[in-house]
Amino acid sequence: MRFSAYVPTLVVWLLLAGCGGKQDGVVVHKEVRVVDAALRERLQDFALGADGAGTLRFAADAPGVAALEPGRVLVSEPAGDTAPHGFLQRIRSKRTEGGSIVFETEQVTLEEVFEQADIVHEVQLKPEQLVASEIHYPGIQLQPMGNVGQSSSASRSFDFNVSFDKVLIDVDGDEETVDDQLRIDGSFKLSAGVEMKIKIGTEYLVVPTVEHLRFLAKLEEAVELNLTGTLQDTFEKEIEVANFTFGAITVFVGPVPVVFSVSMSLSVGATGEISASLKASASQSVSLQVGAEYKQDGGWKNLSGFDSTFDVPKPELSLSGKARAFARPELAIAVYGIGGPTAAATAFAELDVELFRDPFWEMTGGMDLAVGLKAEIPVIGKKFDWSEDFELFRRSIGVAPNEAPKLELLSPEDGLRITEGTRLDVAVRASDREQEQLTVTVKSGGQVLATAQSVRGEDVVLQTGTPCPGTHTYEVAVTDAKGATTTERFSVVVENHVPEVRILEGSLEDWPVNPGGYLLAFATASDRSCSVSGNSAAPQFIQWHVNGQLVGHSDELAYALPPNLQVGSTLTLQAFYDDGHGPVSTDPIQLTVTAYSGNTSPRAIIHSPVDQHDYWISSNYSLAGRAIDPGEGILGTGAMTWTFRSHSTGQVVVVPGDTASFMLGQILAGQGSIGGVDVSLSVENSAGTSHTSTITVFGRVVG
Repeated sequence: MRFSAYVPTLVVWLLLAGCGGKQDGVVVHKEVRVVDAALRERLQDFALGADGAGTLRFAADAPGVAALEPGRVLVSEPAGDTAPHGFLQRIRSKRTEGGSIVFETEQVTLEEVFEQADIVHEVQLKPEQLVASEIHYPGIQLQPMGNVGQSSSASRSFDFNVSFDKVLIDVDGDEETVDDQLRIDGSFKLSAGVEMKIKIGTEYLVVPTVEHLRFLAKLEEAVELNLTGTLQDTFEKEIEVANFTFGAITVFVGPVPVVFSVSMSLSVGATGEISASLKASASQSVSLQVGAEYKQDGGWKNLSGFDSTFDVPKPELSLSGKARAFARPELAIAVYGIGGPTAAATAFAELDVELFRDPFWEMTGGMDLAVGLKAEIPVIGKKFDWSEDFELFRRSIGVAPNEAPKLELLSPEDGLRITEGTRLDVAVRASDREQEQLTVTVKSGGQVLATAQSVRGEDVVLQTGTPCPGTHTYEVAVTDAKGATTTERFSVVVENHVPEVRILEGSLEDWPVNPGGYLLAFATASDRSCSVSGNSAAPQFIQWHVNGQLVGHSDELAYALPPNLQVGSTLTLQAFYDDGHGPVSTDPIQLTVTAYSGNTSPRAIIHSPVDQHDYWISSNYSLAGRAIDPGEGILGTGAMTWTFRSHSTGQVVVVPGDTASFMLGQILAGQGSIGGVDVSLSVENSAGTSHTSTITVFGRVVG
């Protein structure tokens, strides 16, 4: 975005001329008549039109008024409120109305007053010359300073101080709500002096003409400008906030009074587009001379020179787009009440901002000049029709230093308590004004646990593993491409997880508990470990107790019951799990001893493959099952037989029970797409009693 602070500059062009019969090189045309004090006192009215034509009304008995005839040029210094700027007029006609003599007049030029004049004059505007000020808005002040020194430079002093504070734009029209406003405030202190030269003669032409014309303004100024706002809008606004009028100044050139006055208007404004918020400031101190020079034999040229210093505080902003703020004084010079030359020198500071650029803001300062003379103003001759606008200089005055990126720790919160085996994820949001790519790392104890790349403030989740029990301190760091780093720290308390064990009671349904037979049981345990992710337990940590006596370890129990058990008695079966770090988990059940009723039936249990699952015909899969018998316990693989039957062809393949893996494409060879397959596990005990379990799987072709 671009923000230009137009630093106000006062440029004064004073028109002075030498004259007087023939005195000190000044020759006045013979038809010129200087209105003396006695005649000015009897002036009743003076009306001046925009084209320079006027009407003069004197009392009929005014001294010498009767001798004034058409063709005579009248020149006067200020005459009270009737002619506060004096006048320079030629009489066109004369008439008598009642007790008055009325002259119809027209504006004349200095060339029509002087045949010869060569003068250099210098003047300084002072606070005491200010006669009126009109403030259009609250918050605008013009304070004469009486040449108070500027603290930043002992060599600089100022005569005037203009301060302003104005809401330029308010979307909802309510100045109490500030989230839709753009405000400009600041001040400028200044002093202005002018040096000039006017030479009128006949060196180049027979008739008198302006041969040499020089205007040079010398300025001292210090400016402070602040622009603040919160908008989501495009804007363009300029307002005139005040007008200032300085009293008429009379300079005698020979016997001829040359009268000029200065008025100044102050405007502030802003243009551009802000997408969020802005607070930016710029200050500048300038020593400047600006003006123009005309010579009959060489035409126009600019006269300028400067010495400036800048101070740019770091802006506060979150925006994109362009914004330009300015405070601009416009100066008008009037000679005998007629508008004259104009000039302006506008110092500027432009703030160029673009997020995710390096550097993301840069301040540029400089000076724009505009000098010229309006052709329609006849005071010094219509032949002067010249103006020029140009940029005097521009230079970089401030660049954003590389800022450390911002880091927001989204989770976990500091002091979080988790159980052992829980994976710790760290979620962060990193952003940077200059650069898009950022590196985020998580450390603990000086060791890097995780690293990731973040782009434009995206949320990043880093997985750091499962910490062991205890208190851990973590450091999260975000680093930009230039090495600037921002860190956050947090701690996590890891508590030991209480394990849990469960007997699979379904495996005991319809299962006889006979004296001298086998008690068969299965259990699962859940535990968490800092070295094993997820929900896990070590089967060897499961302990089995029957009536309080340890009878086995592992997740399976095949316990030979004593032959002397009392039929109808109750057994207490308990599964225990102890991870060695905390409370022990136990799951007890009650079993009733029943009488042996003859040969028992075994049971086939299929662990792999899994019922109703798909299997690629070209891949190997584990083949696992269990054969159990209440009278004989857990049977060996020799008691097991696997059978595969294709649904599509009816083909049946039998494999031995000790087969460790299967590939459907090999078992059912020659089939392209096997489809459904029944997988059966048959078991047989020593007495020849058998049992079969069957599941269905689906063979698929890869691709």
